[in-house]
Amino acid sequence: MSGLSGRKAVSVSLLGVVCAFAISREFGLNTGLAPVAGTALLLWAGLEWRGMALIAKVTFGAGLALGAAIALTGGMTAEILELAVGRSAFFTFFLMSMDILRTAAMSSKMVLDSGRMIVTQPPGRRYAMITIGGHLFAILLNLGAITLLGTMNRRSIEASRGQEEDSILDIRLKRMTLALVRGFTAFTMWSPTAVTMIVLLSAIPGFDWYQFAPIGFASIVFYLSFGWLFDRLSYPRRQTSSTPQPLVKVLKTFVPMSSLTVVILSSAVLFSWLSGIRLVAALFICVPMFGIGWITVQYSRAGPKTALALTNRRLLQKILPDLTTMRSEVAILSAAGFIAALLPYQINTQELGQFIAGLGLTEGWLLVALMWFVALTAPLGLNPIISVAVSVEVLSRLSGFHFNPYLLILSGTVAWGLATGSSPLGATIRIAGRTINRSPGEIGLVWNRPFCVAILLISSALQLLLN
Repeated sequence: MSGLSGRKAVSVSLLGVVCAFAISREFGLNTGLAPVAGTALLLWAGLEWRGMALIAKVTFGAGLALGAAIALTGGMTAEILELAVGRSAFFTFFLMSMDILRTAAMSSKMVLDSGRMIVTQPPGRRYAMITIGGHLFAILLNLGAITLLGTMNRRSIEASRGQEEDSILDIRLKRMTLALVRGFTAFTMWSPTAVTMIVLLSAIPGFDWYQFAPIGFASIVFYLSFGWLFDRLSYPRRQTSSTPQPLVKVLKTFVPMSSLTVVILSSAVLFSWLSGIRLVAALFICVPMFGIGWITVQYSRAGPKTALALTNRRLLQKILPDLTTMRSEVAILSAAGFIAALLPYQINTQELGQFIAGLGLTEGWLLVALMWFVALTAPLGLNPIISVAVSVEVLSRLSGFHFNPYLLILSGTVAWGLATGSSPLGATIRIAGRTINRSPGEIGLVWNRPFCVAILLISSALQLLLN
């Protein structure tokens, strides 16, 4: 029990209260406990404040200031408070749930072996394998995919120093990094385990993930294929004397990860059907149980009884205490959810709709504006969690305009993906830079800028065409 004691035990317990509130709301238990959950989150923030990153403190502080201002002006009704705290609680539950799965995946020999196979492919296959691998790994590992595969990318390059020209190795590292970043950002555009889907589905009541999944999947097929073509046209293919492994053997590398993803999603679909709750909620209830089960399987050689004991010890001494290291992520996401729930109620969408209509703008142009706004403000420090959530929520309520929910969510996912893949202030590019010892600005604003601009132009044209 040494791992979960003192301050960490209190911190995890407070997060447990918040998550319990989130789960109860999904089952329709409107118990009026929003003030209790909100107080627990505030106490947790006070406990973890010193260790938070500056951007987390600023975001959480902005949420507090907005909530206080609305309360002082008499605009904080019980219904609005329930919605805002519920949104914060669910986003917190999402992070806790996914971190347990990430912990299980990061210690899996299968995952590590698959990663090594992916990054050691010959030039003709390397980009495609890394971008697909990064995408699949992200579904289970989230940002852990960038850390794992990014580190493997760097090590494979370092192992070739002295054997090949440095200029060639530098270009290879750039291409491998971009393949990984683009594969990861595609994950944010459709996966139910991505925070993007949680934010967007929360902004459009009555719309669930399975409704958007076919369009989302089609969009990432184009996105990943265009990324491969962009890379191929940017760098002429070099002749290599090495004999590549049979393609079938390489593709088998993706089978275990794909199978795990299908099992998790299928379990969530079944649970959603049996319980009647939202699919995304069912998913994040199933995910931690699956993660704990996966850890138990990793200890299975020790026998059932010992495996359970080792899993319990790891849960108490490692997994639960480590949840406190996510203090910045929890602060940012919970505050962003709170702000996104409150802010639209402070905007007169009827007057705004009349003003926009007077400018002659149509739904298509507004969706294009949303994408450009999110993509351009992300490098300036505006978190897409806030910019996308508020923009989509406001547009969905805009008087006089009728947005196709599929195209509204699509514009949000594309904008989010571009912000994730370009902003040097975002976690994706910062982690990618740290793993290969390069500046985040160089990766996001220099290396990946031409691709992001091309996708933004294509997406804008598509929105205008479809609207």
